[in-house]
Amino acid sequence: PHDSDLAHVDGMSLSRRKGAGSDTRDGPSSPDVTPKKRATRNDILSDHFTASTNERTMQTIFDMYAGASSGQGIMHIAEALGIKDIFYPRKKINVMIIGNHSSGKSSFINWYVGEHVQKTGVAIETQGFTLVTSGKKRETLLGVATLQLFPHLSDIKAIQDTITKHLATEVSISNERKFAEITFLDTPGLVDGSFNYTFPVDEAILWWAQYADLILLFFDPIGQALCHRTMSIVERLNENYGDKMRYYLSKADDVDNEQDRQKVLIQITQNLSSKIRNQKFDLPTIYLPRADRKSHVPNAINEILHDIEKTINLNVQRGLNQLEIDSKKIVDEINARLDQDAANRRHNSSAARKGLMYSALACLMPIILVMYIMCGVMDRQTLTQRNHFYHVLVAVQTVAHWLNMLPEQYSLHFMLALGVLFIVFILASKWVWRYKPTLTKKDVSVLRDQRRYIEETVMQRKHDLYQDYFAQFVSGEFDP
Repeated sequence: PHDSDLAHVDGMSLSRRKGAGSDTRDGPSSPDVTPKKRATRNDILSDHFTASTNERTMQTIFDMYAGASSGQGIMHIAEALGIKDIFYPRKKINVMIIGNHSSGKSSFINWYVGEHVQKTGVAIETQGFTLVTSGKKRETLLGVATLQLFPHLSDIKAIQDTITKHLATEVSISNERKFAEITFLDTPGLVDGSFNYTFPVDEAILWWAQYADLILLFFDPIGQALCHRTMSIVERLNENYGDKMRYYLSKADDVDNEQDRQKVLIQITQNLSSKIRNQKFDLPTIYLPRADRKSHVPNAINEILHDIEKTINLNVQRGLNQLEIDSKKIVDEINARLDQDAANRRHNSSAARKGLMYSALACLMPIILVMYIMCGVMDRQTLTQRNHFYHVLVAVQTVAHWLNMLPEQYSLHFMLALGVLFIVFILASKWVWRYKPTLTKKDVSVLRDQRRYIEETVMQRKHDLYQDYFAQFVSGEFDP
């Protein structure tokens, strides 16, 4: 797959990603988000110059795989060499947000993006999975279009054929925070009771989790924070994805009373402790900051921002490390092919020498047979009288000595033996004179050019990218 006009929906179409869904209610803690002015063409064109070092690094890595500037990308070389386990890098991380209904998932996304991309206070019946990602144009894609844009997500239909109508993608042009390097995965609000989802929401969330780099779990202090469905999903997710999971008491400013808030925290912590065994966890309080409302409640929302940024950094490191691993795979494969070609050429040279030797021995058998016959039908005087037989006479006399030692009754056996040896040498010549396939000069030249590109261009650029990445920590880009 290739990038579409929509994005910098970037790494998503060429890597593993997830979806997200609807969400919560409006309330005192809902963000005061005003849709921003649509970006102009100049704003979009300036993205390249305002992109962070991480963005530029991942874009450069992606370009080396795609061959955007060199004309011979890593993916093209890998495909030509038949290497199947090299894939496009992900330019974005996937942040999946899970929680009970009205826990503030969509509100958090809107606040982070700085744009009202997700509806809040959506009825449970209308909720689904929504991918929120950055792109070049504001756009909303429905289920079928989402799977067309991200064909690797088609496997979700194994859960339920009709689940496609519960998928959507929101593409935003926002440049807020680190949004350009993130795809949010908004999931349906979780509830208990008699409500029946139109699709197996538990299994769908578990399916999406495999694509997540970070999983945020929001618990509403007033709503359904302790619902059985939420705790059941938490328990199942923790079995395989515990290291990705972070837990938060959202909308904490809705509970001004310290004792009530501590009571909720204790209840949720106790429930989580029974589901999450052999693993420590924190449950900090968070809420969306508002200019028109001050709260004394501790707000750990910056911890989420830190976790997201840390995950982005780890993704860059993984991208650089994978670039080196994939480059080594390609160089090793090229070296193996060139070594095999050299070995085949040595084999073919040896086979030609052995084949010529056996062919010469096979040709010798008829000559000996002719000499033997001539010794029997021509006497020395006859040969001497014919000058043109002089040289033949010399050769015949050379072997006549030992041929005459053969008893006459074995003459037929001798001639049959010569015939058998002739056949044996011919067959031996054909057996050893078998060539192994070799590369053409053009093929060898192409392989050497590809190896030179990987060793000199790719590896040097990887080294430079690492230096740029490390320079961030002293350039002030990460300073608060």
